[in-house]
Amino acid sequence: ITFGAQFIDKAKETSSTKYKSFDEGVKSYSENLYEVDFIYRKFIWNFGQTKQNRILANLVETVEKIYSNDWLLNNNNNWQKVIDNVDVWPVNKGNSQRAFFKNHVAPFIEKKQRLFVIISDAFRYECGAELSARLQAENRYESSIESMVASLPSYTQLGMASLLPHKEISFKEGSDTVEVDGMSSSGTQGRAKILATNSGVRATAIKAKDFMNFNSATEGREFVKKHDLIYIYHNRIDKMGDDKTTEENVFEAVEDEMDFLMDMLKKIANMNGNN
Repeated sequence: ITFGAQFIDKAKETSSTKYKSFDEGVKSYSENLYEVDFIYRKFIWNFGQTKQNRILANLVETVEKIYSNDWLLNNNNNWQKVIDNVDVWPVNKGNSQRAFFKNHVAPFIEKKQRLFVIISDAFRYECGAELSARLQAENRYESSIESMVASLPSYTQLGMASLLPHKEISFKEGSDTVEVDGMSSSGTQGRAKILATNSGVRATAIKAKDFMNFNSATEGREFVKKHDLIYIYHNRIDKMGDDKTTEENVFEAVEDEMDFLMDMLKKIANMNGNN
């Protein structure tokens, strides 16, 4: 009920937000509007936990109507007007997804500090804000959050390739496979090869499940010792949301992912990982 009340207030306050420019729209969402998506997710998830469908039916209907018909529709329409005036998608700006390696990874490499990069597919900005707050509340971590503008078209293959070190990103002719400097970026092995070739340090990629199976004190520390840069991939949320039979459980998957990532960070710390 608390989340429902917060949602109605916040959605009404922000449902007619207008943007003068692309940058203003990105800033507006990452500083303020994301809270509507966050509160909506928390409301729907908590409603699912209550099993009180009849008592809360009117509130759920109100929240869904406001979210779909007022908030999403208005904000999307206002944002679309800005997008219609964009001649070139801003892939060369500092906050582009393609600048991720240069801005967020390279500084650690230059300082010769080991870095772990965790990539959780479909983990939205508002989820990142919640995770950042959880980390800060632990008193053993420092955390901050920044937004990035996705590459277009915004699908997994291109997004994943954009986060790797690269000079050129291209499509393999006749397919939707994305190549990084002529190397396939498909799968963990393909990404590991690109990292090893392009990063300039001892780098690799691993699936989160395999990483979590390591014994921290023995094989885990041995694995970490061999690398300066480790990309860890997980796709619990995306997998759940992509399947018609499970898509209604996607917010539950987000809650599970939060706990999973917190456990992973503790495991990394136990393997002498600091960044």
